[in-house]
Amino acid sequence: MQAVTKDPAAQKPYLFGEFQLDPRRRLLLRGGRPVALNPKALEVLLALVERRAEVLTKDELLGAVWPDQIVEENNLTVHVSALRKALGEKCGDGRFIVTVPGRGYSFVADVSRPAAAGAFSVERHTVTHITVEEEDDDAHAPPPPPRAATTALTPASAESAEATSTRTKAATRTKAARARVACAAVAAALLSAAGITVAVRYSGARREAARFERFEVRRLTSNGQVVAAAVSPDGRFVVYAQTEDGGQGLWVKHATAGEPARVAEPKPADYWGLTFSPDGLHVYATTFERSRADPVLSKIPVHGGATERLPVVTNAAVSFSPDGRRIAYVVSSSSSGGSILWTSGPDGSDKKFVALRKDPNPFAFQGATVAWSPDGETIACAVLNNGDDGLHMSVVGYDARGRGGRPLTKRRWHVVRGLAWARGGGLLVAGSARQGAPSQVWFVSPAGDERTLTNDLNSYGGVSLARDGRTLVTVQTDTTSGIWTAPATTQGKATEYKAGDFRQEFTEVGEIPAVGWTADGSLAYLSSASGAQELWALDGARGRARQLTSEARASDFAAAPDGRYVIVSNRSGRPNLWRADADGSGMTRLTDGDGEVRPRFARDGREVFFQKGFGDVRSSVWSVPVEGGEARPLTRPHQTFPDVSPDGTRLVYSYMDASRDGAGAWRLGVASASDGAPAQSFALPPSVTNRLTRWTPDGRALVFIGTAGGVSNLWLQPLAGGPARRLTDFTTHHISAFDFAPDGRALAVVRTQRTSDAVLLKNAD
Repeated sequence: MQAVTKDPAAQKPYLFGEFQLDPRRRLLLRGGRPVALNPKALEVLLALVERRAEVLTKDELLGAVWPDQIVEENNLTVHVSALRKALGEKCGDGRFIVTVPGRGYSFVADVSRPAAAGAFSVERHTVTHITVEEEDDDAHAPPPPPRAATTALTPASAESAEATSTRTKAATRTKAARARVACAAVAAALLSAAGITVAVRYSGARREAARFERFEVRRLTSNGQVVAAAVSPDGRFVVYAQTEDGGQGLWVKHATAGEPARVAEPKPADYWGLTFSPDGLHVYATTFERSRADPVLSKIPVHGGATERLPVVTNAAVSFSPDGRRIAYVVSSSSSGGSILWTSGPDGSDKKFVALRKDPNPFAFQGATVAWSPDGETIACAVLNNGDDGLHMSVVGYDARGRGGRPLTKRRWHVVRGLAWARGGGLLVAGSARQGAPSQVWFVSPAGDERTLTNDLNSYGGVSLARDGRTLVTVQTDTTSGIWTAPATTQGKATEYKAGDFRQEFTEVGEIPAVGWTADGSLAYLSSASGAQELWALDGARGRARQLTSEARASDFAAAPDGRYVIVSNRSGRPNLWRADADGSGMTRLTDGDGEVRPRFARDGREVFFQKGFGDVRSSVWSVPVEGGEARPLTRPHQTFPDVSPDGTRLVYSYMDASRDGAGAWRLGVASASDGAPAQSFALPPSVTNRLTRWTPDGRALVFIGTAGGVSNLWLQPLAGGPARRLTDFTTHHISAFDFAPDGRALAVVRTQRTSDAVLLKNAD
C-alpha cells in the first residue's frame, strides 16, 4: 500500500542495516521494497527498535502489542521468530534481536534516523491504482445524520477537523496529467541519488478517475473482536459488529475520532452483513440467529429507536440501488435447487426475480458479496463455480432487470469476501487469489486488470466505500494457530480436561483447519506453510513437522486406522475425495461428484464416510469403499459433518430441525452406519457455530465445540441422555478442530487466536 508522510520531522523512519522501519505507516522496507510482515510482528519490532539496547521483558512486549487482551506467551515467541526470518537472521546470529534468557529480548543493531530533507517526504510502499471519481459530490449528498445524544460520536475535535478540511479538486484533463507524470519522473530521477523513492500518480489515455495510489491507513477499533463493518455514505460514521459476552453486539463511532456508542445489545446471533441506508440513519443488518432456520434482515436506527424486522430472507449483506429505492440480495432456495438474486423495495415489498444459480454453483453467501453499480444497470455478485476445471469463485455482473449476466473479473478467485463499486468504473474486491494466500483488497478495472491495495500477511474481509469514493472500511484479521494435546485421564473415556492438562505442540501464523491422529500415534494436520494447503505430519518427540502431500490443495483429510492410507479432499481443484498412501504419495481419485468433503474412516479402514454437497441445502452423508467402487447415500438431505462410531455401527451428523413454524434449531442425529436409519437426536446449544462433532473413544458420548464471548470449549453429550456438559475449561482462543487418538489415550485441539479490527483507508490525494 502507498502512503504520504506530510511531516517527516514528526515520525522519521528508523534505519538499520539494509532496512527502513516507518513507524507512521507501520511498514518495514528492505532496499526500498516492502517486507511482508504480520502486523503484530511489526508492532513487536517497533517496540524493540524504539527502546533499542534495552532489555524488554515478555510482559512489557505483550502489554505493548496486545493491550487489554489475554494472549498466550507463545504468541510472542512465534512473532519474534517471524521477525528474525524476515530480517534474514540465522539461528544464534544475534545481528538484530538477541534473546536474554529469563528476561526477554533486546534490539542490538545500530539505528539511525535521517534528518528532514525538505518540506515533505513521499514514500512508495507498492504501486496500486484504484479508480474513483474526483468530482465534488457535496451538492448531491444527503444531509448528514443528526448528532447522537452522546458526545462520543461528534467530539469538538472531529467537527473542527471536518470544518477545516478542503474539498477535493476537480479532475484534471489527460494532457495535464501526462505532464505531471513527466515532471514527477524527472523529479524521481533527481531524488533517487539521495535514496528517496517517489510515488508517481498517473493516469492513462482514458483516465477513469483518481486512484487510491496514496492513502492513510487508520485502525478504527482495537478490541480484536470485530466480525463485520460498514462506512456511512457520507464517510463520517462506521458501524461494526463485534463478539462480546452474550453473543455479538453492534456499535457505531465517528470515523475520525471519539468513543463508540452501542447500537444493539449483544445476542446469540452472527452478523453476516452490514449496510448503511442511503440517508445514513439506519443499518440493514443480516444476522443468523441460532434459534431460527433462516437468516434475518433487520433495519436498525443508528442513533436510537425501534428495530424493524423486514420480511426479507437473505444470506448476505444487501446493496442499495443508486437512487435508494430498491435493495438487491441473494438467498439459498431448496425448492429451486440453488440460490436466487432478488431485488425489492427497502421495506421488502415489490419483490422481483433477477437470476437463479443452480447448485453446486450458487451465489456466495455471508459478507458484502452483492454490489449495485453506480449507474443502476448492473448488480455484481460473487459466485461459486464447481465444474470440470475445478472449484473457484468469480464475480459476475447481472443486469438489474433480469436480462442475464457477464463476467466482471478475469481471475479464478479462491475466495471472494467482499465487493464494492469504485466510482467511475471498476470494482474493489476483498479476496484471495489462491488457496493458502491471505485475502487482500484488490482493485479490478473495467477492462479486468487487477492491482492489490493491500499486500501483507493479514486477511481482509468485506469492503465498504463511502460516496466520495475515497473512504474505504474493511476488517483486518491477524490469525495464529497452534496444536495442543492432553492425555486422557481415564483410558477410552472423555473426562473433564483442565487447561493445564494441555501441552502446546507447536504454533504457526495462519489457519490450521483440520487435525487428526495417525495409526502410529503421530499428529497430522493441514497447513498453508508451503504456500498451498497441504497435509503435514508432526513428530512430537522431535518437535519437527514434515510435509506429506504436494499439489493436494486439501480442504480436509482423514487417516486410516490401519495406517495404510490418508484421504484428502480438493486434490483436483474441486472438492472430491482422493486416496493416498500414508506418506502422501500415490494419489487415486475415489469420488467424482459435484462435491465430496469431510471424510471419516470406518474402524476397519475399508470404508470412507463423507458429506456430499455444499452448505445446508443439499448436503447428505454417503460412503465409498476405500479401494474404490460405487458410492452410496446413507441419509436424506440437510445433514452435515459426519463421524463414525468407534465400533463402526453408527453415524453422527448435524442437521437443522425446522419443523415448527419456520423456526428451527441445529441438532445432532445418530443413525445406523449400514442404512442411515435414524436412532437418536440431541439439541445443540445456541453457542455452537462450528458443528464439527466427534465420538468419544468409548462410543458413549458425542463431543462438539461451543463458543461464548469469543472463547471456545469442548462440550460432551452423553448418548444415555441428559444435558450436555463442558469438557474443557479454556478461557482464551477459538477451537477450530479437534480429534481423539484412536486408542483413546490423547486428545488434540487446534486453538486459534484471531485479532480482527475495522480499519479505514483514506485517499490522501
